[in-house]
Amino acid sequence: MPVTLQTQRSGMRHLTAPMQTQRGNGLLELLLSLAVMATVSLSVINMSQKAQSKERGRWMADALQSFTQVAAQYFIANRTAIETILSGDLKEAAQFCAINVTSNSPGGVPSANALKRTCAVDASFLRARGLWPESMPLDVGRSRWAAVFRQLPSPQAGSASQEVFVFLAALDQGGIKTQGEMAYTESLPEFVDQTQASLASLGAMGGFIPPGKDFGACQYNALLRQACGQGWRVNLEDFL
Repeated sequence: MPVTLQTQRSGMRHLTAPMQTQRGNGLLELLLSLAVMATVSLSVINMSQKAQSKERGRWMADALQSFTQVAAQYFIANRTAIETILSGDLKEAAQFCAINVTSNSPGGVPSANALKRTCAVDASFLRARGLWPESMPLDVGRSRWAAVFRQLPSPQAGSASQEVFVFLAALDQGGIKTQGEMAYTESLPEFVDQTQASLASLGAMGGFIPPGKDFGACQYNALLRQACGQGWRVNLEDFL
């Protein structure tokens, strides 16, 4: 009998060990499954964020084209007056070159510069003129569309030409910030995805302002600040 009892106990020990191992393996498989699911979930979230960033980039490209067309129409309709302002005569500048139009400031803030030969308008000014439709947002997040017309320097008298720089200007307390610096706080990966999608839609007319620092060959630092596109770059100090 003692031998039989010992054998039974030995048998029980041998049966118990595989059961413990099986439970251990099951837990390990569960943890691995959760890890795989977490990785897949993160990948899906990442893909979703990329898709959203690219879609936002394409939407921004469409909005940029729309605003550029409206700004061009405004320039053409008021070409004589704006060209006079760009020549350095600012007597009527407040009437044709302004930003940050509000109910408290229906005329906006005058935004012409005789030295740089520029005249700026924004979405709020063009909306007040009945050109920027109510169906289009006035602001895009913490930014607003703006256009700066500039007379190009020419060595020949009477042969001046103009260009326009359209961009998203940073907002501060509900209006375009006109003094000081605005820190860049957006996600760099989202900036890259949006920019790539926008440039793909805009082609040669598309470009970007670096995200608060040098980006590739486009410089944004204490010495030089640029906006860059496919085959072009401009010095922001020439416009702003």
